Amino acid sequence: MRSSNNSDRMLGLRPSEAMPWRGIRRWLAGGSAAGPVLAVGQVWQTQENWLMIGRIDSFEQGNVISVAAYRDAQTREPIAAHLPFSEPTFRKSAQRLVARNRQLPEGFEEGYRTWRAAFDSGQAGLW
Repeated sequence: MRSSNNSDRMLGLRPSEAMPWRGIRRWLAGGSAAGPVLAVGQVWQTQENWLMIGRIDSFEQGNVISVAAYRDAQTREPIAAHLPFSEPTFRKSAQRLVARNRQLPEGFEEGYRTWRAAFDSGQAGLW
């Protein structure tokens, strides 16, 4: 008797191609088993505040997610106009996607450019 289940066959997958069940919800939501797709303009709720993604940079060592941080959803002024996070650190903090396609705050690009110049010269890091 074969060990594959009927749902794998209904999806047209061979047992070796079947996605683990814990990754199905994320995959259906447009992400991967590693997590949902991150995009500029998204706002993510954390335990303490809200983070709006302003830039996603790819480096050999991994992605850097640059965000503006807000105290809550009603606050118009950010508590930090630019904060850089490694993707794993961002994903550990981000609990829930609450908005998409939001406009970045004034000061984000200036903060990003200042950080990026320092980062490229080895004078700045990230969370």
